[in-house]
Amino acid sequence: LYYIEININNSKMFKIGITNNSVEKRFRKYIKNIKIINTKIFENGKEAREIERKILNENKEYKINKLNKPIKNGNREIFKIDIYDKIKKYFK
Repeated sequence: LYYIEININNSKMFKIGITNNSVEKRFRKYIKNIKIINTKIFENGKEAREIERKILNENKEYKINKLNKPIKNGNREIFKIDIYDKIKKYFK
């Protein structure tokens, strides 16, 4: 599970996601444009996916417009504001 800040064209966005790779490998194309805020490793990917879904459901009003696609994949998990204070409990 990861939470990152994306800065593209002087526009900051925030993304929650899950990956089997490192965040650096997952975003190697955008690595200069991201800042890793937090990560958490799970033994079971199902648990990470459930937490990601919970975060997305609890914060859906902050998600970006579906037409705005700053990165190639994973655009449904991007927020227009920093929600880290609301979700940091999931990274403990």
